[in-house]
Amino acid sequence: MKKILSLTAALLLLFSFCAAQAAPEDFIGTALEDFTVSTTDGSEFTLSEALEDHELVLVNLWATWCPPCRAEFPYLEEAWKAYQDRVAIIAMTVEANDTMAVISKFAETFGLTFHIARDEANLFGKLGGMYIPTTLIVGADRKILAVEVGGKPSVSAFTEWFDQYLDKE
Repeated sequence: MKKILSLTAALLLLFSFCAAQAAPEDFIGTALEDFTVSTTDGSEFTLSEALEDHELVLVNLWATWCPPCRAEFPYLEEAWKAYQDRVAIIAMTVEANDTMAVISKFAETFGLTFHIARDEANLFGKLGGMYIPTTLIVGADRKILAVEVGGKPSVSAFTEWFDQYLDKE
């Protein structure tokens, strides 16, 4: 009987912990803390500095082994080329084994020219991330305007998303 009660208590604790975890979508409307990460080109990306020059920042949390992440990157690259004067992009891998050398090679293979980094700021964990890719749109006041979990299927999926939030700014 004691074992059953202990097991039941442990399961209730586990379920209450899981239920208390916030989903990334729960952060819409909150200010994203400022962060700085080292990028594959040897520079640094700082959220607040990117927002000084751009109306929006897209933050993409991903991993090199993730098929939906890999599939959406060519679309994201093309969308960024069309919007780079208004939208900054930082794609940060959440995979511990994705070293700078690994992600540099990945970016080169896929022809990616936007900022690529490791999630040194642990945004994925802070946002209760469970699935990748997770993508955020951050507005000029560092408020999270949108969160989407899962890959986007086309260039227009990104550009329409940009247009939706650029019009609100």
